[in-house]
Amino acid sequence: MPAHLPVTVKHRAGWDERHLNAPEFACAMVEAGAAMITVHGRTREQGFSGKSDRAIIRKVREAVPANVPVVGNGDVLTIDDYFRMREETGCDAVMIGRGALGNPWLFRSIRERLAGRPDPGPPDVHERARVFDRHLDYIVSHAAPKKLVHELRKAVAWYTKGLRDSAHVREQAFHVLDPVQVREIATRYFSSLMQEKKFPAAIASDVDKVSREVA
Repeated sequence: MPAHLPVTVKHRAGWDERHLNAPEFACAMVEAGAAMITVHGRTREQGFSGKSDRAIIRKVREAVPANVPVVGNGDVLTIDDYFRMREETGCDAVMIGRGALGNPWLFRSIRERLAGRPDPGPPDVHERARVFDRHLDYIVSHAAPKKLVHELRKAVAWYTKGLRDSAHVREQAFHVLDPVQVREIATRYFSSLMQEKKFPAAIASDVDKVSREVA
């Protein structure tokens, strides 16, 4: 790797609760030349279970030289989680993973709060449907053919979570094998929600693209 390219390291709190060696490991990585450290507050043994430990992230920030950025990661699902991570760990930035799945508006809320402006809150049905449709376009363009249906189903689950009858639409999507049908199910669902909200017909037609080719 060219010497001018910065190398960053992402690691967990430790292997298990008996071996929380993230501060020592981070310092070793910096000594080896790492330009930035990202710390996930769970151990390797935890996987995705339990809770992320912000205290260990703070210990890493305190141990690593101030000129090396430390990024906090783990359990940042809401705008309040973001600010708690910053305040409780002193980290220089926050990495958001699962919290952004189906909710890219989280970044908008953070940006507005950081700028001292009110949180615009969640999107309306029209905006959610429009972004969902765009996301599906990206999946169709980039997903491997063997994984296409699986990726489309995941997107349906993310973007419908918490909406009316969302469990039913997810069940429908997970029982078909044709990517076109998965998209049709979701498109009809969002169209029905917009009609309930009495959006103009032009808005409803914006996501009524059931004939688009995805293969």
